[in-house]
Amino acid sequence: MLPSHASPLPEQEDDALARWGQVQRRPARRVALASAFETRDLAPTPASHLELPRLWQEIQDLSAHEIDAGLLHLLQRLAQVLGADGIRWELLASTQPGGTACIASQVFWTLYQPAPTEMTGPELSLTLPMSGGARMHFHLMRAQGRDPFAESHRATLELALAGLSRWLNWLSLSHGPVLASGPLPPHQRKVLLLLLTGLSEKQIASELNLSTNTAHQYVTALYRRFGARNRPSLTAKWLGHRP
Repeated sequence: MLPSHASPLPEQEDDALARWGQVQRRPARRVALASAFETRDLAPTPASHLELPRLWQEIQDLSAHEIDAGLLHLLQRLAQVLGADGIRWELLASTQPGGTACIASQVFWTLYQPAPTEMTGPELSLTLPMSGGARMHFHLMRAQGRDPFAESHRATLELALAGLSRWLNWLSLSHGPVLASGPLPPHQRKVLLLLLTGLSEKQIASELNLSTNTAHQYVTALYRRFGARNRPSLTAKWLGHRP
């Protein structure tokens, strides 16, 4: 959801940018995002009771700059419904033949962060191919002594992620075209996520406590990194990104 100080999109921006702006500005129910530090009980819900359409809507209702919060929310919900004690997400890319680099990662624990020796129970892993040669890896863990994951758990995980395939590709793209030039530096990524909400460079500078000139330099670097001529071109690439 766009900050209240954001100005309307300029009328001269092309249709692709206008469509993105409308998506980000549409009225949406606020989502109670998960926190990795919550200590409330997250008792597993049977997979048959998982409200997948609700989960998909919760994630897709988020604005572009909330994509990291959406990832944490997704991990919390997956851990809850699949009865996992922990879940690790990784974005992987092949840097050279036979070599793999972790571009980004996130971990969610249901109640606390256990010692490594405690998390040697049943495991369930799923790797998804992303556009551009990247891969997205989900690894669910249970503590020692717990029942193993069943095939129904894998099927539920696959179905949940299949319904978010486009959003997951946006999540991957938000870290940059990793195979071409490596992941985006953190400061450029913050600018990118705000740029996609329709904020002007001046508003982005104010939001991130940057000078207008510095914000412009970051925006220019992003256009170059993504092979875009301008903001409409960047937005069109983002909207046209397919799983």
